[in-house]
Amino acid sequence: MRFGREADRRQWPRAVRMTALCLILSTGCGTTQSNLATQQLLMSDAVDRAVGRIDFGILAGQKVFLDDQYIQNVKGLGFVNSEYYVSALRQQMFAAGCRLQDKVEEADIVVEARVGSLATDAHDVTYGMPASKALSSGLSTIPNVPDLPTMPEVSVGRRSDQVGAAKILVYAYDRPARVPIWQSGASVAFSDARNTWVLGIGPFQTGSIYHGPRFAGTKLRAPWRRSPESAPPKDVVPIDESYTFRDSNELPSDSGSGEVRAANHESMASPSPPAATDASNTASPGPPAPAAPMDANGTTPSPAAPDQDQEPGSAPASARRTPQ
Repeated sequence: MRFGREADRRQWPRAVRMTALCLILSTGCGTTQSNLATQQLLMSDAVDRAVGRIDFGILAGQKVFLDDQYIQNVKGLGFVNSEYYVSALRQQMFAAGCRLQDKVEEADIVVEARVGSLATDAHDVTYGMPASKALSSGLSTIPNVPDLPTMPEVSVGRRSDQVGAAKILVYAYDRPARVPIWQSGASVAFSDARNTWVLGIGPFQTGSIYHGPRFAGTKLRAPWRRSPESAPPKDVVPIDESYTFRDSNELPSDSGSGEVRAANHESMASPSPPAATDASNTASPGPPAPAAPMDANGTTPSPAAPDQDQEPGSAPASARRTPQ
């Protein structure tokens, strides 16, 4: 019995060594070199979501001018700035049926917009012992002691999250009367990107900007999953989806050829019906023939016989006159 217990004790260190070896062989290392593209995607996605929640349908068919004087560029935001905000608003207004004007004098309604937020945040979570410089910093105060390297990270997993936020408010007023018409309220939207490392393997990327899980930038797809079918067009067109509002043959032009093209397009779309073969359907009764003139005795005179000397196609002799 004692011999069996000693054998079990000898096997424990061996099992621990084998487990440690398996963990070392299964670990990996992955790092992210730059976050500039991720930050731009986070901000642009947040702007699209915030603007896409605003419904301009109440201004459909009206002459509208977008006043963007209070949307100013901010240094340090990068490529996504005020111009992206203004273009997204114009696209959403056109999609809602608003007739945008280039000058405020030509519009009946003025839409004024302001931006409350456009930025990104990030935070990291480490499941284990993060990298630390505390020991090397403490020993640096002692003279004649060599500097120690930074203590490396010893963790089971790590997670890095980034969040983009956008906030916009829009209101409309009547330009001649200077009275309010409509306001959208605060439209706030968030976008996110999450990177996860497990035993140093990663990053596994998920979030609203990736449209599906990814591994180090490569999209992960399960072989048994089918690609989703395209949804039918909705009444409110999402700002980040492709949609055709009207056919190119129906586009108007200054010379009036747009109406001609639209008419031709309709005539080509609806061919004319075939001609009827029934003579009763094709022949329509005309106006009644005038009554023949009658003489004083109440008889109808017979038409005069043509001259025998008259050539075909020439006027009768009674109608020909000789020059005096």
